[in-house]
Amino acid sequence: QQHHLLVKSHEFLEQKVKERTKELELSNNELTRNNSNLLQFSYTISHNLRGPLASILGLLGLVDLSKLDAFHLDLFHKVQSSADNLDAIIKDLNQIIELNNRSTELLEEIRLEQELSKLKDQFRSEILENGITIESDFSDAPTLVSVKSVFNNILYQLFKNSIQYKALNRKPEIILKTKMTDN
Repeated sequence: QQHHLLVKSHEFLEQKVKERTKELELSNNELTRNNSNLLQFSYTISHNLRGPLASILGLLGLVDLSKLDAFHLDLFHKVQSSADNLDAIIKDLNQIIELNNRSTELLEEIRLEQELSKLKDQFRSEILENGITIESDFSDAPTLVSVKSVFNNILYQLFKNSIQYKALNRKPEIILKTKMTDN
């Protein structure tokens, strides 16, 4: 009789596990579908905005600034600034979408000095234009383990923001340093 009760309990538990597994599979499928829809929505929005924005930026490039009075020149610069800001937002949104699409990438060892060198090449003209000094000290931790595309995007955004929001009253300087802490 005890054996019979154990068998019944085992069958009951197996059935519950199957039911719960099915529920989890359905929830997972729904989350995957919602995530896909959200990514598609983001992609569509960013690309639908890109065309009109490119037209606005193109038209702004055709304006003969020498023919504008002070009021209209100021107005032009405000419109140009707003269009540039919107352009940056759309580019950031596209990068986020791209990163989300790459979220299944594997962790790998990243050599920080090597990635910094690539980034310096990418920002070479901005670095020279603005007289930016870049210092790095990765001696404490010359490598890290991460998803390379995510790390590179973070580093890119740091550089971009450092240049875009630099203080006007001092020479721009970017200092990167690693520090090993408890693992």
